Amino acid sequence: MYKQQNFIYILIVLSSLLIYIFLRNRDKFTLQFHTPTDIKNKSDYKLECILSLINEDGFLTSFKDNDNKAKNTLLKTTNLKGNHWKSVCNGQLPNGDRIHQLFWYESQANKIKLMCIGEQSNKYTFYIKENDITSQWIPFKINNQIIKNKMIYFIIYDLNKKLLGINSKNNQIYKLDETNAEWIGPINFSTKPKIKRIIYDLDKKMLGLDINNTIWKKDNIYWETSEWKKIKNNSYNYVSNQHNHETKDILDLIHDIDGKLIAITKPQQNDTSNLIKQIDFSFNSLFTDYYDELDIKDDSNNTFNILDSININNKTLLTHGDILMNKTGLDIETYDYIKSNKYKKNKKNLVDKLNFLLQFKKKFVNKCKLNNNNTNFTYHNTDTYDEISNLIKSIESKGY
Repeated sequence: MYKQQNFIYILIVLSSLLIYIFLRNRDKFTLQFHTPTDIKNKSDYKLECILSLINEDGFLTSFKDNDNKAKNTLLKTTNLKGNHWKSVCNGQLPNGDRIHQLFWYESQANKIKLMCIGEQSNKYTFYIKENDITSQWIPFKINNQIIKNKMIYFIIYDLNKKLLGINSKNNQIYKLDETNAEWIGPINFSTKPKIKRIIYDLDKKMLGLDINNTIWKKDNIYWETSEWKKIKNNSYNYVSNQHNHETKDILDLIHDIDGKLIAITKPQQNDTSNLIKQIDFSFNSLFTDYYDELDIKDDSNNTFNILDSININNKTLLTHGDILMNKTGLDIETYDYIKSNKYKKNKKNLVDKLNFLLQFKKKFVNKCKLNNNNTNFTYHNTDTYDEISNLIKSIESKGY
């Protein structure tokens, strides 16, 4: 009896110890470096940018270490919640540059390759992978020319598949002249806000992150003529689980599958992670800790467009393709959006609605693929989506 009690006591102590270790380390950032001799785990590295993988689930990132000694900073994970990253072969940039942004570039031959912007001494150089993500970085050329301007530090496609860039000196939007390999702009000059990052919202209108870490939104899809708008005037963008408010310095943004934005923040002392996530579905909702699901509401009384709030109870609002499209402007799905430059401004509402209808069509088709065991369900829905396509083509042919 005495031995049995001791055994139970030891078991309880060991179980308690294991639970303590798990809770203490569950949110720590871990990193594996694969070398010929060993695997090193680090907990003092913080993410700086993020990009979803294109042919598989997961993400790519670049990190910064505390002593700036790491050279290969390109990482890959299959699950953000796991907070465990592995190094990617040949991730080191030439000339000592560090990765500032990761991007997917589609060539004229329709080949999609990993691209990045490298930074050194506030000068920015474009690199692209020679083949897959494990191949060597090489200087990016367009029409066999190196891009001349060294001040562009962020890029994204517009809805017409033209490369846009943000100038690091004036934080204005430029467009790439592919013939001469130079940036033209600024276009639609804005004294306020000063934008440092762009991402597309659920309705394909641009979201802009300004240098003060406030998120703005274009009032329609015509970015070249529309204005940046914001709703709230809070002096903070983050609320902790203790309901303390502050402003986090946001480095990069990406959508989660539920439609909320995830942000990478500039590391602060004692941070176990520099990932935060929006509380609500509004584009300018407050952020909170990514790894701690908080049952709190954004109390800033935001109002937002109905397209931003659609289907908010669906935990898988966005597909993998949607997340990639919003992040890069590159639509890898086979269902194209209606080109915005074909229509006059007075028809923009119709174009917006039809484009959003196409977005739902893509989701339903993906649902059909996931349910391909049910043949009747798949064929029935596919026929319905074909009818939607024919309807949209009919509308386009009539000039709408």
